[in-house]
Amino acid sequence: MPSGGHHGNWSGELSLLATKLRRDLWHYRGQVIATTLMMAAGIALFVSMRSMRNFLRDSQADYYQQYRFADLFVSVRRAPRSVGPELAAIPGISRVEPRIVAEVVMDVAGARDLVTARMVSIPDRPAENLNRVHLLGGSYPDATREAQVIASGAFARAHRLSIGDTLNAVVNGKREPLIVAAIGQSPEFVYEIRGGGADFLPDARRFGVLWVPERVMTAAFDMAGATNDLVMALERTGNQKDVIVQVDRVLEQWGGLGAYGREEQISHRFTSDEIAETEVTSVLIPGIFLGVTAFMLYLVTSRLVAAEREQIALLKAFGFPTSRVVAHYAEFTLVTVAIGTTIGTGVGLWFAGLLAGVYARFYQFPNAVFHPDFRLVGATLVIAGLASLLGGLASVRAALRLPPAEAMRPPVPPAFRSSSIEGTGWFRSLTSPTRILVRNLARRPIKALAATLGIGFGLALVQVSWYAFDAIDLIKQVAFHEADRSDVRVSFVGPLPSRVRFELARLPGVTAVELSRTTPVRLRAGPVAKQVALFTLAPDAMLRRIVAPESGGGPDSGRPHPHIGTG
Repeated sequence: MPSGGHHGNWSGELSLLATKLRRDLWHYRGQVIATTLMMAAGIALFVSMRSMRNFLRDSQADYYQQYRFADLFVSVRRAPRSVGPELAAIPGISRVEPRIVAEVVMDVAGARDLVTARMVSIPDRPAENLNRVHLLGGSYPDATREAQVIASGAFARAHRLSIGDTLNAVVNGKREPLIVAAIGQSPEFVYEIRGGGADFLPDARRFGVLWVPERVMTAAFDMAGATNDLVMALERTGNQKDVIVQVDRVLEQWGGLGAYGREEQISHRFTSDEIAETEVTSVLIPGIFLGVTAFMLYLVTSRLVAAEREQIALLKAFGFPTSRVVAHYAEFTLVTVAIGTTIGTGVGLWFAGLLAGVYARFYQFPNAVFHPDFRLVGATLVIAGLASLLGGLASVRAALRLPPAEAMRPPVPPAFRSSSIEGTGWFRSLTSPTRILVRNLARRPIKALAATLGIGFGLALVQVSWYAFDAIDLIKQVAFHEADRSDVRVSFVGPLPSRVRFELARLPGVTAVELSRTTPVRLRAGPVAKQVALFTLAPDAMLRRIVAPESGGGPDSGRPHPHIGTG
């Protein structure tokens, strides 16, 4: 044993404290295992969620850059292709590409539901155009032969399409055979759904995208020398708001439906919102777990220090420097944190790899490969270290301040004083057990606060765990039992006369039919503009209603507007 005031034999000190550390870990093994698992869960969530945020962000940016995702989009009823050069002359626009876009009804073998497809024109020959199509298989369509198309990957998988298969599309009332020449995907349809609020989630069994050579699209839809959709790329110095105003002004005479940027493009919006949500959840949820871990470390270490008060005094009396004693108790917490961090990092990276494959298929990122971010692992070690210091060393500080002789005596009972609460009439009206409870809380406010925070973090974990299920149940209740109470929704490619209502009502099994119309519009209020979908409802609409937000849910709480609504 080293003499007082001298460091002595460091190997002896290390051996002695290492033996004590092993005994402490074994004695408190239940608490250590629980704390380790909690730490591992928090680190695993942080690593997996943060990895997914980085994976989605990087995959999206690389895909957009490599396949030249457009900056502006605009649809028109019908405009001459000569409008392209006129738009290209607007300051801030670097490239304009007119194209033809149309939705058609498909006749797919084996499909039980109605299948629609969005046909998008592409150059007759491969070119470095905007929103280029990445080929997953097959070859670029030959515009000089029979109608060949590129089918979107999700659509092809859902209907088990292969190269050379034939699809039948209803174009202008005629069945047109289409040959699948290739299977591909584009940055414009990373999240492949229809616009206008028709869908919320991708359903490749009922909706897909077909890229068709421009010559074929022109002949099929009688669009010679015309266009109904344009995509544009902006210069880096271009002001998007000013460009949109000028584009709308040029296209107003051709029935322009309002230009919009990437942030309002439906596929980009869904993907970017997912990245933003992951940004928040990757901090919030793991933070709750790590907060509980810090509280558990505080409890375990404070109990250990209280039990070893005399041993701490002996160590200091026999010459162990205070820093070495602090390091010993820091090692107790760091061993727990190190094991939890190692397990959590490994599980988090493994789970992140699985999620990356799911996200890559769901959002259709080509050649997206997950690579572990070792900078993230370094950040994990820092976070875990801070949690251990906050939870473990806070309870050691008071005991280490005592001189050895005083620390060897039992703890002096605390000096109790009457607090300001105890002199109030409210306190005197309480029962004796309640007075003891309130008095202890008032005299130990820091300890009471720490316990409250620990319990609060634990309850937060329960709330977060069940929140998603409750939110989904509420969404289903409002969406399918209050707002939309119809059983079947029929969508038409183009506008039809209102008498179609009576034709549908004569179908067997139909008890009620309501008509509605949806069209995109731009709302303006001074300098602020927002692209929304405007839909009309019948004055006596009962199947599709507008539920007032302040109604609080409930089957009879909806207060539908009699005419219009926006979404």
